[in-house]
Amino acid sequence: MNEIGGFFCNEELNENKNNFLKSMCPIDGDMAYLMSGRCGIYYALEDLKIKDKKRIAYLPAYTCETVIAPFVKSGYELVFYDIDKNMKPIFNNELITKISVILICGYFGFCYYDRDFIKLCSENGVSVIEDTTHSMFSRNGIDPNCDYIVGSLRKWIGIASGGFAIKTHGKFTFGLLDSDKNHIAARNLAMSMKKEYLEHSDSDNLQEATKIFWNAEMNLRKVFNIYKSDEDSIKVAEHFNVQALVERRRANYQYLIDHLKENSNFTLVFPDLDDDSVPSHLTIYSNKRLDLQNYLTSNKIISTIYWPINDSVNLESFPNANYIYNNVLSISCDQRYNEKHMQYICDILERFEYNL
Repeated sequence: MNEIGGFFCNEELNENKNNFLKSMCPIDGDMAYLMSGRCGIYYALEDLKIKDKKRIAYLPAYTCETVIAPFVKSGYELVFYDIDKNMKPIFNNELITKISVILICGYFGFCYYDRDFIKLCSENGVSVIEDTTHSMFSRNGIDPNCDYIVGSLRKWIGIASGGFAIKTHGKFTFGLLDSDKNHIAARNLAMSMKKEYLEHSDSDNLQEATKIFWNAEMNLRKVFNIYKSDEDSIKVAEHFNVQALVERRRANYQYLIDHLKENSNFTLVFPDLDDDSVPSHLTIYSNKRLDLQNYLTSNKIISTIYWPINDSVNLESFPNANYIYNNVLSISCDQRYNEKHMQYICDILERFEYNL
């Protein structure tokens, strides 16, 4: 069995367009394909700040530095809210009159934020940006009060340039910069090399592909801007199989929660699958996280820590976010895999306590 997890290789496409992203955009709105999710956030902020003179943003304390970076680059003052251990935001109503924009998200496909609070923000002139990178396939993944919808397809499919931004009312003010051709080429090369590995099991090929992939990723974090997507990536975004993705991810997740046995070394963050959610990963908490991650890797299961702690957040003020950062671990259960792979994950996790 090849490794479970890691970045995607090239995507197989349908002949017909899926209209997935375009269906998110209202008739009087505007949509742009961008090079990455952080480019999408930055594009939305550059558009918003034309009218937003206060420029105080309310962000989750548990988030990726690539979410925070566009706000810093756009000149926003940052205020944070905590997240409880069920991944539900803890909002402060007293801050509504002090902030000018709030960024919300559903974590790992599950949207637990207080929609009444978001409505109240909107009614009081606070702009709402939803980062749908984790929740775009969930039926409740977009709040109706959003002014901007942003995200990236890269966590879901094999795509070199997966960002997008939607303005729900009106047109974007600025045009886009040309995409970084070197970055796109590196991502495509890495995906092609991984496909070669999967077909021929050449471990050297995989190691080189992984190195190319992460070099490109780290470089983009330094130079991101309002870069547009490339034509090949737009084709992927418009032709990948949405229904197959949704059905397989939900089926895989349901299999995992049905068959995973209780284990004192980890707990499921989302132990139930509701009718609306499409999970991005199986996400767990473990106070033996590094031991568990190394054990999984030794058994060909590549897990990910979302995310490294960001220096912009003083975690002494956010104990729940601090706990999440230090205990969370995510395992792939996506459309590349089936019940056989999910059972393998269950078997390996079950044996973890005997391998400490």
